[in-house]
Formats: sequence, structure tokens, C-alpha cells
Amino acid sequence: MKLLTVGKDISELIEQIKWSGDTKQVARVKISDLKMRLGATIDTASVGHIPVGSYTIVEEKYGKVSKSGEEGLWGRIKSEQPYNGKYVPVWICLSYTEKV
Repeated sequence: MKLLTVGKDISELIEQIKWSGDTKQVARVKISDLKMRLGATIDTASVGHIPVGSYTIVEEKYGKVSKSGEEGLWGRIKSEQPYNGKYVPVWICLSYTEKV
């Protein structure tokens, strides 16, 4: 069971509840410029943009989602992406997706 973050507004808490618990969920990316990152934070390198569509999320973590330090839920997608000559796991911010 995951604990909810204190200090979040009610809409963020609802999103956390919707995503918490299950693994291997499907998320639909809603925006065309969502960055794929090497880790569950904006402080890691971007490996490009993920196309709008549905993706299997195999792991979730909380991490930094804004320059001001706000945290949110990230998901690691099932398919790895090319980066520096090899395939690596990538993370997307689940705030820009909806659960399918």
C-alpha cells in the first residue's frame, strides 16, 4: 500500500489513488510532447518524446515533476528505447496520461 503525499490538492490525491496499487497497467498518453526520461524525475536526461497512444506501465515511482520541486507519479513503460547505442528503460510522468 502506498501512502498519499501530504500537501497535495484533492485532484492530485485522486490521481494518486487511481494509479496506486496495480502494476502492469495501461496508460494513454494525452499530449504529443511528453518526454521520456532515464529516471523518475525531471532531473534525468530526456531520450525523446513518446507518441500519443497507449503504453503498458510496469513500475511506478514518485519523483520530481517541476522545477519548483513538486513531486508526482512516474511510470516506467514496458518497451525500452534506444539511447547512446543501447536500449534503456524509460519513464514518463503519469500526470499527462489517463488510466485505460
